[in-house]
Amino acid sequence: HKLFLHRYHELRKLLSKRRVDFIPVSEIPTLKNGEEASVAVMVLSKQEQKNSLRLEVDDPSGQTYVVVSRKNQQLYDLALELLTDVVIGLKIKRLGDLNILTDIILPDVDENSIRISNKIPENYFVLTSDVHVGSKHFRKDSFERFLDWLNRGRDGVVKRISHLIICGDLVEGIGIYPGQEKDLELRNVEDQLKAAAELLAEIPQRIKIVFSPGNHEPVRKALPQPPLQPRYRRILNEKREIIHVSNPAQIVADGRRLTIYHGQGLDEIIQSLPTVSYSNLPEKAVEVVTTLLRYRHLSPIYGGNTQLLPMTSDRLVITERPHLLQTGHIHVLVNTVYRGVRLVNTGAWQEQTDYQKALGLEPNIGYAAIVNISDMKTGIENFNH
Repeated sequence: HKLFLHRYHELRKLLSKRRVDFIPVSEIPTLKNGEEASVAVMVLSKQEQKNSLRLEVDDPSGQTYVVVSRKNQQLYDLALELLTDVVIGLKIKRLGDLNILTDIILPDVDENSIRISNKIPENYFVLTSDVHVGSKHFRKDSFERFLDWLNRGRDGVVKRISHLIICGDLVEGIGIYPGQEKDLELRNVEDQLKAAAELLAEIPQRIKIVFSPGNHEPVRKALPQPPLQPRYRRILNEKREIIHVSNPAQIVADGRRLTIYHGQGLDEIIQSLPTVSYSNLPEKAVEVVTTLLRYRHLSPIYGGNTQLLPMTSDRLVITERPHLLQTGHIHVLVNTVYRGVRLVNTGAWQEQTDYQKALGLEPNIGYAAIVNISDMKTGIENFNH
């Protein structure tokens, strides 16, 4: 309960910047017939009816229903796409005992792009994720081409790379999904980590490696996830130093804020958005990842597969707008800018598994992103041939 109360208040603060006066839900019955008002609420459920959609919403003062007529098709479609457990603003008109929806206000990031001063020297970060060392489907050949590229000292861009960020699922892990045993090359997680350490040891020492865990790592599954625990860290760090961070993690480099998040909460979004499925994910991935910024939350939907730690504060609210949001997990490429925020997902280094095939998911394999921290321009490199 405290988690949701904290989420509500943090997101309400962001909504208040829209210069809207919100009234408590408990005051709605005092509105006169035809009077308009705005409320900041959490969406509890959606119910499609014959000619309308009924939203069940609440705030700390109480609970109510808001109705959207099909006659206003544009607003109806927007309301239909609303996720549950998100905090949004609703403009309503009181008609008799009904609250009729007239507009939706999201806690979205602002339109104006973030000002970037170019006074810093060129410095590059390489981003990747979902390596899945230990899986029979791991594309070691592509990953070794990537390692060779990082060792090209004469390449003007490569020699200016200061950091490599691995955004979760470095190893395949064990017991993660049904039937995983038959996909394993290495059957215990220590061997997987040793094999990963061997590969990472080939990366030049001048490049700092930052590693944030994902759902395949031997670490608590509930979000936020802590960094890898010391006994596993020792295996990875035996060959070279690796900086271990939590998931999600905030990294500030030369005044640029990077949010690193493996992306477990994207699964529930894919399952909730009416027009999105795993089979059309390559076309829809931008829409899915953008949803995190529109609702200012990294895992908005509660009660699905993605577990949230019952804490007193919600550390998954995007309170400060980042310059860049990196995700992994969905094994599909994203490289776009949404309202001035760079969104990156580099796909995976693992061929399609039977589990993904059953979902209809075609992964993008063998990519890394290279970000120029001075202007946030980002290119995607392909290491398949």
